[in-house]
Amino acid sequence: MHLPCFVTPIGLGGKSNNDNPASIDIFAVDTMHLGGMVGVLEQKNIPAVQQIEKLDIWSFVRMLAKIGHSYHVAMRGEFPLSESPVVNIALGKSDHAKHWIGCLEEHPLTKVGSKALHLMDITDLQGANGSIATVVRIKFFDPVKGPTYAVVTRVILGNKK
Repeated sequence: MHLPCFVTPIGLGGKSNNDNPASIDIFAVDTMHLGGMVGVLEQKNIPAVQQIEKLDIWSFVRMLAKIGHSYHVAMRGEFPLSESPVVNIALGKSDHAKHWIGCLEEHPLTKVGSKALHLMDITDLQGANGSIATVVRIKFFDPVKGPTYAVVTRVILGNKK
């Protein structure tokens, strides 16, 4: 399974090498081996396998937006859609995702001893101007090393003084 690794969302202090707001920056693809394929290859003495796949990055980004928004509503209830920067991404009406969706290298989501397959949590971050950004962190296949995704699901603007 291939999971794209994005830069930290710009809205959370990440930097982009691309000025196009309708883009997303990928710095790696984390390949996870689920099952025993590697062992079978070694057992059969097969030196290499070539696999060609087309990754549909935008479908994956929209899925992250849907998961993040749904988890936010499930945990905290409904809120005005005008405060959500990812609803239009989830609906395919916007592709300005790199400001609101990305990966967190500095704050990975892991739970030692957890038996959960996937992990999520939600937190609020306060900006210097009093604005509040709600962030949902998502970790797929926790027992296996992989990226932690961050989805900014709600932004409440503060006083700009």
